[in-house]
Amino acid sequence: MKILRKGGEFIDGQIRSHGKKVLWGFGGCVVVCAVFFFISQGLAGLIGMVVVFRLFGATYDEWEHWYLGMRGELAVTKALQFLPDEYVLLNDLMLPTAHGNIDHFLIGPNGLFVINRG
Repeated sequence: MKILRKGGEFIDGQIRSHGKKVLWGFGGCVVVCAVFFFISQGLAGLIGMVVVFRLFGATYDEWEHWYLGMRGELAVTKALQFLPDEYVLLNDLMLPTAHGNIDHFLIGPNGLFVINRG
């Protein structure tokens, strides 16, 4: 199989963007915990820490979603590499609206195939 477009730019951008949010969220957790630990006591401090940790967890989950998606895209490309040279693979085709992409577009003697995660 021939790979005409390796791709990965879209998902790499998403991983970097969400990774930055995770780092900022972690820093926020440290600051909030330090402030509430040294300054505030009681229920207000506990509620503040719970809220910050929940926000951090949601941000981390979003980053993990994109990271696992990238690993899945690499696994699909690896699985398709054993097709004969009559097949051509294009990865990470950007849509004209710039709101997403097609993960894999496979062209072969028996048809055109779009492989995209949901």
